[in-house]
Amino acid sequence: MFGTAQDITEDNLAKERVVASEKELREYVDNLSTFTAKLAPDGSFLLVGRTAQVALGLSHEELMKTNFLEGSWWAFDPEVQGRVKEAFRRAASGERISYDEQLCVQGQVLTISFSLVPVFEEQGRVRYVLAEGRDITAEMKLEAKFQGLLEAAPDALVGVDQAGLIRLVNRQAEVLFGYGREELVGQPIEVLVPERFRGVHPAHRQDYFADPRSRPMGVCVELAGRRRDGTEFPVDISLASIETEDGVMVTAAVRDITERKRAEALRESERRTRELNAELERQVQQRTAQLREAKEAEAKLTYQALHDPLTGLPNRLLFMDRLTQALARSDRRPGSVGVMFLDLDRFKVINDSLGHDVGDFVLRRMADRLRMAVRPADTASRFGGDEFVVLCEDIPSEQEAIFIAERLARTVAQPFAIDKGEAVITTSIGIALARAPDDRPEELVRDADAALYQAKEGGRARHEMFDGKMRVRALRRLATENELRQAIEEGELRLYYQPLVHVNTGRVSALEALVRWDHPRRGLLAPDQFIPVAEDSGLIVPLGDWVLEEACRQWARWHSAAPDRQPLTMAVNLSTRQLGRPNFERAVHRVLVETGVEPAHLSLEITESVFLEAAPSILATLHGLRELGVRLAIDDFGTGYSSLTYLKRIRVDALKVDRSFVQGLGQDSEDSAIVAAMVSLAHALGLSAIAEGVESAEQLEHLRLLDCDLAQGYYFAAPQPPESVWELVESDSAPSR
Repeated sequence: MFGTAQDITEDNLAKERVVASEKELREYVDNLSTFTAKLAPDGSFLLVGRTAQVALGLSHEELMKTNFLEGSWWAFDPEVQGRVKEAFRRAASGERISYDEQLCVQGQVLTISFSLVPVFEEQGRVRYVLAEGRDITAEMKLEAKFQGLLEAAPDALVGVDQAGLIRLVNRQAEVLFGYGREELVGQPIEVLVPERFRGVHPAHRQDYFADPRSRPMGVCVELAGRRRDGTEFPVDISLASIETEDGVMVTAAVRDITERKRAEALRESERRTRELNAELERQVQQRTAQLREAKEAEAKLTYQALHDPLTGLPNRLLFMDRLTQALARSDRRPGSVGVMFLDLDRFKVINDSLGHDVGDFVLRRMADRLRMAVRPADTASRFGGDEFVVLCEDIPSEQEAIFIAERLARTVAQPFAIDKGEAVITTSIGIALARAPDDRPEELVRDADAALYQAKEGGRARHEMFDGKMRVRALRRLATENELRQAIEEGELRLYYQPLVHVNTGRVSALEALVRWDHPRRGLLAPDQFIPVAEDSGLIVPLGDWVLEEACRQWARWHSAAPDRQPLTMAVNLSTRQLGRPNFERAVHRVLVETGVEPAHLSLEITESVFLEAAPSILATLHGLRELGVRLAIDDFGTGYSSLTYLKRIRVDALKVDRSFVQGLGQDSEDSAIVAAMVSLAHALGLSAIAEGVESAEQLEHLRLLDCDLAQGYYFAAPQPPESVWELVESDSAPSR
């Protein structure tokens, strides 16, 4: 009931969609009359319907804290508990379970029909178990009453299925034909019919199977029955169709109409038959309604488990099943199977600026367009967020695949009305084609995802065909991700520090903490060699937490060594993923308290992309950091969104002019004008201006003339270990080459 995300914007969207989907599913489950629950394989509750809550006497919140397999709270006797828990363990292992159990619920003994359905992940592991308990007490009573009516009937009753096999025999039939019930059930009806009449029965039986709900009762006379001893006797037969759990069954009421019994039997039988028919009709209608309701509920749950709740498209689970079948079919006929991974470009901008309702509208429209654009045999699915995946069969060549991708891109990019205006959303597409008979579904999707990543890296609004080099790059990135995860756990990260100096005085005012990876084989790695992998994989969150804590601990060590010196400001970079964590400001406050760093001596640097992609929760986090007293600076200013609206909404303390503009000072008139404008803008807003990437005395002189506040770069010092940089700090003058 769930894709990978490339950045926090997609993570947030996926989380919000999951929350909406879970809410809709919970509201639906709460309205079911069945005892319905969704449980993890370890027995913890994920979702519990209101009927089950009432029956168990616990609230939804209490059940969420309870484990199904830890039975101290169960009101059932130990023997029943053992059977119920064993059934769940089997379902959690991948087995579909259905059985009946008698339970005492709120003082009443009920018969519950349990259905435990495991739902699998694409790797084959059980993701969760859907448990449904249906109260069939009334049905069981109805069944007992139904059987009682059959046994009380004055006529011999024989039920036959569509294949002509006997499925039902009452006591009177045993007496009439001379067979035991166990001898007749499963035998062809011809056992009870003389040979000369065996051609008549199938025709009458099929008439009633043709339309069992509207066919009236009929009477076939001038037939005969055959007893076990071979004797024949005249009978008349009344046929009726009833609907059972196993399908439709024709029931024959057989009456012996020998001369000595004919008059009496007919009168009594007709009276009893009318009464019986009326009662049977009522019971059959009630049983049919109950069965239909149960089947409809099961069908709806099955549909929801296999389809995206927002768009109605197949979800990842159903898509992977169809891809598996397509690959199996491709082994038996020529042609290839293709997977196309689509990601909407800049969808987050619309979703955050116009609201999630508009974002949902856009996703539904895109789903409709994909349905119309794909070929009849193809499958369009939604994996989550703004990721769509299309399965294409019978693709004879790469050129045909590219043609399909271009058609999909044109369809998606058609303008549509939105918020009293018109919008155009493009898409990036990754294409992967199955080539070998042993291609695996998950590998094909992974290859298409790798091609999509390459397409987005190449500038978006384009398609890319997967090749072997992409797999090598993907494997290399995966290896780097695994090694980086181990490096964080085993302490291979190091912090280097680069001074920020006053342009006019040359004194060190702050230090920026910059992370390095002391790789056991590749040596000391710069951030650009592993930070992109950390961002894509989500490892940037634990990595960023370590950087923040270690930088603050180092600040405390320096302050303890030189308590009389004016404390420096420690600058630490933050990622959007860190800001998207719930209560991140509380985590920062905890670090400040534990290390003793004053909030005013910590400067958190964020990029302009935060403002472009920020969800309301991230903006709230920035406000919370300001309330702590922490300083905020915008890093690489001028290369991103540069919105004065966000500068007004979120109060920051400094703008850091990107090195790409500083390098042209004194040589490029446009760069010089841009830097001058940025410094003036910062001062007009009451902010400090910091120049990055200063590498020459000429650049420093221009910054001094522009009245820039602080500068950093290799002209002063490269990033250095804590021991080396502290020597520069203690010298109280700006270092230079």
